[in-house]
Amino acid sequence: MLKIIAAAFSYIFHPLFLLTYLLLLVQWINPYLFGHTSFQGHSLLLIQIFFSTALLPGVAILLMKALGILQSFRMEDKQDRIGPYIVTGMFYLWIFANVQDNGEIPLSYRSFVLAATLALFFSFLINLIQKVNIHAVSAGILLSSVIIMLATYSYSRVSLAILLMSAIIFTGIVGTSQLILEQGKPIDIYSGFFIGFVAQAIALFFIF
Repeated sequence: MLKIIAAAFSYIFHPLFLLTYLLLLVQWINPYLFGHTSFQGHSLLLIQIFFSTALLPGVAILLMKALGILQSFRMEDKQDRIGPYIVTGMFYLWIFANVQDNGEIPLSYRSFVLAATLALFFSFLINLIQKVNIHAVSAGILLSSVIIMLATYSYSRVSLAILLMSAIIFTGIVGTSQLILEQGKPIDIYSGFFIGFVAQAIALFFIF
């Protein structure tokens, strides 16, 4: 039963959905950070982010599996991860190029996009030596992103302290789920969290 719950949690909070979830979170917390407040404006941006960072990379990974490039969607072998890292990284670079000078998108979210992009390439490089748990990387970015919101947002619809506590709990559940599913050793989980935090710190330095 625990494995079923852990698997469901891992699919719902798959790393490909990270930037979509972060955008929804920022739009919910403070929609006035954007250059527009209309439902249409928020929806168009959300669709663009979802297609570029979740749907299209996901389709590309499905095609790799169909063509035999991937042995398994679990990507337990380091070699299996190389193709998905490169393809997804290209999509993330493209979306960052589109948002970096867009004045209608808050600086904080631009830093989240850059952090996710950097984390992908850091994970790719480290993957050549040892396996990195990408779910943990994603959770590390999410937690550090919430900390940035806590430090920089002067207005919020929700208590950012509660949001921070929720993000910490979420990070713990992600790591535990990956251990239950035997998707890595504790060192793989901790290194993933570390990569996420480092990527966000670098992104914060360049964006702000």
